[in-house]
Amino acid sequence: KISMLNFDEQLFRSVSQTFEEQAGFSDLLLRLYLPFMGQIGMLWLTNAICPAHEHFVTNLIRQRLFRAIDELPTVDASYGGTVFALFLPEREIHDISLLMVHYLLRSSGYRSLFLGQSVPLEDLTQLDAQFPNLHCVAYCTTYPAENGVEDYFNRVTRESSSTSLHFHFSGRVFAGVDNPSERIACYGDGQSLLTALLNL
Repeated sequence: KISMLNFDEQLFRSVSQTFEEQAGFSDLLLRLYLPFMGQIGMLWLTNAICPAHEHFVTNLIRQRLFRAIDELPTVDASYGGTVFALFLPEREIHDISLLMVHYLLRSSGYRSLFLGQSVPLEDLTQLDAQFPNLHCVAYCTTYPAENGVEDYFNRVTRESSSTSLHFHFSGRVFAGVDNPSERIACYGDGQSLLTALLNL
């Protein structure tokens, strides 16, 4: 936190490097960065930090993630197992936690398609024909709004009704939300989401 508050890149890199050397990159993500991202969200919502703090530290994490993802071997196109499409709903732009999930799935040998921000539901339904065992994963921070979650799930159900897609939602927006159907699951935190995905 201190590195973020002081805009101290050297301290951030030093702490990250030490943690990674002791525990490995996956644990750096799971035990340090992912919980820290939750704390940043709370600090931002309570005006304890400004957007510049958040952008500074998330861009440092993003740089490390891109490098690590780029170093992973690609999964062969003939891969026949579970495929994950990682997306953010329209109007959701906070993708850093989703990038972490992408790295962790890829490093575990899964085929993970990182689609990124503001992906229309129609685009996901079109992937169903190409990937028969597709699981769509979203990690949301601000959208849908808490009072719009039920409407969003109704839309997901309606627009994917002719597909075999499965949806997995995590993030602050979905904390405490019950699973609305057999094909839509909610997880209160990133660790629960990853545990479920890695055990499909």
